Amino acid sequence: KAPKPVPVLPAPGPAGQLPRTSLGGLSDVWAEGGCAEGGAEGEPSSAVLAMSGALAGATSTVATNPLDLIKTRLQTSTRPTSVGSVLAAVWKEARWRGLYAGLVPRLFSAIPRSICTVLAYERAVEFCRK
Repeated sequence: KAPKPVPVLPAPGPAGQLPRTSLGGLSDVWAEGGCAEGGAEGEPSSAVLAMSGALAGATSTVATNPLDLIKTRLQTSTRPTSVGSVLAAVWKEARWRGLYAGLVPRLFSAIPRSICTVLAYERAVEFCRK
């Protein structure tokens, strides 16, 4: 049996969201790859959804940690300062390591939250379709 071609994801919509149909093709690929059988009507399995949520949570946390660090430093500053001066101070102190200070605790909270969000959303959509 010839393998199915990998689906191409469409461009994000107006709110930056991918249409729901883009995940349908990917769930077929994941299920055939041995990840797990999907749910009703080819829905992705809970394991696939959990892994997707974990990856999304980790990616967004790593991408936004420097911004969160700068925001926190601005909020806790005792005197008025700018984003540029905070960024320069952090960079001078510890370079990249300074921008990613506190990443591990954020990951420990973001990953489970993202898993729960994706699972709850996908199962709610599945429930509403019935």
